[in-house]
Amino acid sequence: MIRCRIDTIKRNASLIIFAILVLSGHQLAAQDLTIGAGSGLNIPSLIGGGSDNPTKAGNSFNFGGDFGVSGEYKIDNSYSCSVGLDYSSQGGMYRLKYLLVPFLARKTWILDKQTKYYVGAGPFAGILLGYNKTINPYVLDRPNDFNVGLGAIAGIAHHFNDKGAIFIEVGSDYGFIRLQRPVSQMKRHMFTDMIKVGYTFTFAANYARPSNRRYQNLLYKKLNWNN
Repeated sequence: MIRCRIDTIKRNASLIIFAILVLSGHQLAAQDLTIGAGSGLNIPSLIGGGSDNPTKAGNSFNFGGDFGVSGEYKIDNSYSCSVGLDYSSQGGMYRLKYLLVPFLARKTWILDKQTKYYVGAGPFAGILLGYNKTINPYVLDRPNDFNVGLGAIAGIAHHFNDKGAIFIEVGSDYGFIRLQRPVSQMKRHMFTDMIKVGYTFTFAANYARPSNRRYQNLLYKKLNWNN
């Protein structure tokens, strides 16, 4: 019975996230849009619940991977908002694999014609994909399949032209829901620091290709000018 409820919650959460992404994509499709992809490393850890924290193995931190894609809608030259999909390691040495859906409000400062830096913050939803059950002497019996939390980023981007840019950013994620069910067994929350590099491409979805008549007029003027 409990497992059925968990599966139902997980399925409903997936449907909600999918619906939000579809609606967001439909809305952004009619606007100027920046698509980005990046990957990097993170340091997943656990906070809360006392000092016996299985964040490290011996003296070594557990480094995890982080890969994500995002779509950013520019409100004006300073503000924008974005939605993304991130495959992220969480949970310290338990190596929980999450699919995160971050929603960020962003603020941008222009340094020059090619360089800008930015910050962003907002909520995320996450679905558990898999985990490492046992890290001696700690046992993770029933991790929560779904989590929500708050994330923040700061980065710098360098533009090659009006459309393409590379970026490097750092960020952190904090999960509001305790790691394990029931919560009395483990009063810890996931916390992750990350660094990521990637590439963005900006285009105007409402761009209309000039008609053949316009090309003919331009060609006619050019030939007359040459003559």
